[in-house]
Amino acid sequence: MDTSHPTQRKRQSWPLAEKRRIVAATLVPDASVAQIARANGVNANQVFAWRRLHRDGKLGLFQGTIRSFLIYSVLEGVSL
Repeated sequence: MDTSHPTQRKRQSWPLAEKRRIVAATLVPDASVAQIARANGVNANQVFAWRRLHRDGKLGLFQGTIRSFLIYSVLEGVSL
């Protein structure tokens, strides 16, 4: 057996929008993170890591969420 060129597993790079979409799907009441992860070809542990990033504000804002609505509402009356 030739071991001169060991195979290395290539890591998949997920676009931020795709991470947000998957995380948003898991935030729905009664959603199963494992099922959503499996349906999107992602390891459930990875999705939980993305959820932590979201919780800590490091995954950016979701379009149309209450959080972005509140930010918009506060900034609406502010002249920059």
